[in-house]
Amino acid sequence: MSGMRHDATTETVAPLWIVAATEAEWTLLAERASDGCLERRPVRFATVGVGKATAAAETARLLATTPGAAPAACLLTGIAGTYAGSFVPVGSAVCASLEIDLDYGVAHTGDRTEALALPRHHQLASREAPDDGQAPTAEALGPGAWFATDAAWTRRAAGACGVHPVRFATSDGVSGDLDVAAARAARSGAAIESM
Repeated sequence: MSGMRHDATTETVAPLWIVAATEAEWTLLAERASDGCLERRPVRFATVGVGKATAAAETARLLATTPGAAPAACLLTGIAGTYAGSFVPVGSAVCASLEIDLDYGVAHTGDRTEALALPRHHQLASREAPDDGQAPTAEALGPGAWFATDAAWTRRAAGACGVHPVRFATSDGVSGDLDVAAARAARSGAAIESM
């Protein structure tokens, strides 16, 4: 993990933070921001580590210890996989409309899966559903197992990349085979698996 890379000498607007699991996942964007700005917006880059818990902890640490203005938004970028049948070509840019936590409140015992009704910090399950059809139901995923991305930033990111936002699913471990991937895709309705 590393601290923030920040090149802008002055900031009059809050910066956009771009974070990724590894430096290689944000390096090309950083090269376009040689003056510390992308599209005239101050930008900061950081490596936050692999896995949702590690990335969340490192991002929280950076928020607490990085001097300067709080970010206008924090964009997680990186490499992800696509589920068969999602029709997202390899190498495509994608943008998340919704993030589904595949591990939240789920206990696996043999061939049985139990959803646990655990409360989620800030009641993320009560957030308004994204405009991608319909939100996952608590019955399908368990309460608190999903959250919508910020609609305005999602539209801006999708427009900048020329893509349509799709559902993402995240897990502590990648799908190890096609059967696991198919089951995750069916349960979540996601097109993309991130970690």
